[in-house]
Amino acid sequence: DTSSTLVAWYAGVNIIVPRCDAMPVFASNNIVRANLISGNGANPSVNRGEGVSITNCPPGDNAFNLVEFNYIGTDISGTLDLGNDSRGILLNGGNNTVGGAGENDRNIISGNGSNGVQVGVSQGNTVTGNLIGTNGDGTLAIPNERNGIDVADSAGTTITDNVVSGNAFVGIKLYAGCGGSVVTGNR
Repeated sequence: DTSSTLVAWYAGVNIIVPRCDAMPVFASNNIVRANLISGNGANPSVNRGEGVSITNCPPGDNAFNLVEFNYIGTDISGTLDLGNDSRGILLNGGNNTVGGAGENDRNIISGNGSNGVQVGVSQGNTVTGNLIGTNGDGTLAIPNERNGIDVADSAGTTITDNVVSGNAFVGIKLYAGCGGSVVTGNR
């Protein structure tokens, strides 16, 4: 129904705190591990085909979730582009972690129709140890169609030990939007 105010959200994994009127709602301590999350989104023009979407609408928060050891936008071998229509991962909640310190913790986030990882309007997220815009060996490009990592209007984001290469635009982008928002305390 095109007259509806709802927009279809064709994410592979969608962890969402919906709009609520009174009591805060929380989604936390979820683990997305060892999955093939590729080819999601029925219509690229809708711009809603994320691989993994972790979002919240205040009051409430979507925090302390872990996304590790997934193939997001490639095939299971990490060599073929099977990108999601939009972002590989969207984080709009605080204190979430994408990746980890070990080889069996990292995600391959490549071939997606927008940013590999988008961090927006949140704080305290960590993106570590991932291959973003490359194949599973980190030796060949499988570009995300925008930035590798995009941090907008967020504070305290930690980005460490990632291979970010071959993406169509910027490797790592940090920026503040309009309206007095800030990007501060990021590492």
